[in-house]
Amino acid sequence: MRFLSLLFFSCSFWGITRAQMSTPIINVKLESSYNIVDKKTIMKAQTNLSLLFTRINQAYNNNSPIVDFTSILIDNYAKEAINEVYWKRAHFKVRDNVINKGIDAFNNQQFFEVNQIPFIIDNPNRDYEEVKIALDSYGKILCFDFLKDKLFFESMTTGTNFTDEDNQWLVWYWMEKFRTAYTKKNLSLIEDFYSDDAIIITSRVRYKKDRQDNERIIKVVDYVKSNKPAYINKLKPIMTNPNRKIAIEFSSIENPNMLNHNISKSRFVTKRHGINSRGDSCTYFGVRVRQKWTTLDNRGDSIYSDTGYLFLLWEFPQRKYNALINQNDERYQPKIHVRTWQPEIGTDFDSIFSITDFQKTLKMEQ
Repeated sequence: MRFLSLLFFSCSFWGITRAQMSTPIINVKLESSYNIVDKKTIMKAQTNLSLLFTRINQAYNNNSPIVDFTSILIDNYAKEAINEVYWKRAHFKVRDNVINKGIDAFNNQQFFEVNQIPFIIDNPNRDYEEVKIALDSYGKILCFDFLKDKLFFESMTTGTNFTDEDNQWLVWYWMEKFRTAYTKKNLSLIEDFYSDDAIIITSRVRYKKDRQDNERIIKVVDYVKSNKPAYINKLKPIMTNPNRKIAIEFSSIENPNMLNHNISKSRFVTKRHGINSRGDSCTYFGVRVRQKWTTLDNRGDSIYSDTGYLFLLWEFPQRKYNALINQNDERYQPKIHVRTWQPEIGTDFDSIFSITDFQKTLKMEQ
């Protein structure tokens, strides 16, 4: 009788009902290099991740429409990423019943990261993919993302003038939040990301006959510049259409001019210091990625798709990590001052926009 009571208590603690006991509990063991992360934080992270992974596998085994987050310490943004972005597209499960991974600390041990967690995707190929998770010091899950193109994140570590791991993590976090705002069709959040004076540039490549030589075809690139209100109005029809879904994937940009693999993936996140319009010190990050945009109908069939080069110029306030702690405080929110998009086909590598194109406009340090 005592054994049954203990068993019931254990299952209640993990939020597992009797009908779900066929799903094994996923055990998580985290280790910190050089014991940088304190043991209490590790224990909290292990417990919370174990519960999350077990719930994900339960949902997978039961073919549930959503993952149940009851009793899990998790940010709303991470919940949306799991259920609204990933789970709706394909169910997935943790591959192993025992997870042994390292845990890295950032910003004086306020935030933490666990990488390369193996998952299996429910599709005909049963693809294997890895997940990256960000947590705070209480073990709360802040960010959950599949590393579909690990090279995109590796480029952050090889990029010239961008070797600070704290900043790598910060940019990754906000890029994923930015992407999720679009896939969730959260127009108010998208609007909040852009500064009031944001510059929006899109380009179109077309070909025409040379006037002087009719047999010669020349390439013409048209650039269209707009402001924030015009861009938001252009987004409204698809964002407010309940019969349309959006999928966005980010990946690295190949530099065809460089043969070395590591170098060819580098310099796509750059950093500059400057003074913003309020006269405050700030940090600017320029991020260049290859973006694949797909619009789908209610059945999940693609009805539109394009691939191009996206450049975002972010401004982070001096106390940039406060944005993670005080997410509703406008003073600490990063803002996008420039957004450019160029089609992949027809755009030369050297013509892709970068932070150097806007240094004078935003009064950055050279």
